[in-house]
Amino acid sequence: MARILADENIPKSIATWLQSIGYDTVRTSEVGLKGAADSRILEYAKAEDRIILTLDLDFASPYYRMGGLFSVIIIRLHPATPDRIKNLLERFLAKIDLKSGFSLNSYILFSHFAICLVNSSKSESLVCRNS
Repeated sequence: MARILADENIPKSIATWLQSIGYDTVRTSEVGLKGAADSRILEYAKAEDRIILTLDLDFASPYYRMGGLFSVIIIRLHPATPDRIKNLLERFLAKIDLKSGFSLNSYILFSHFAICLVNSSKSESLVCRNS
């Protein structure tokens, strides 16, 4: 089952909602990472085998990709309100069931136009249009 680390820019209500639908979700503030550098958040996520859920595009940087495989869901919405984030996650989770053991080892970028998946180990890309 997917384990999620919600970055501090993800509303608490989203982390609580993910827990309520069965995802093992913790917030960075709950594990002593409030205000931590992205590199520390990445180290924790890798050590705990957690998918980083964030609004921070910095996690798409080649610097972090070169640090080894890790999974991140980057949400790009303007404005990124809790309702809009939840709606986007609901649509994504309807397409990809993280509970089934689906392993990302990749980057997923959300926008209101598309979900883009780039698998860093296979150099493949996939674009899925939101319905």
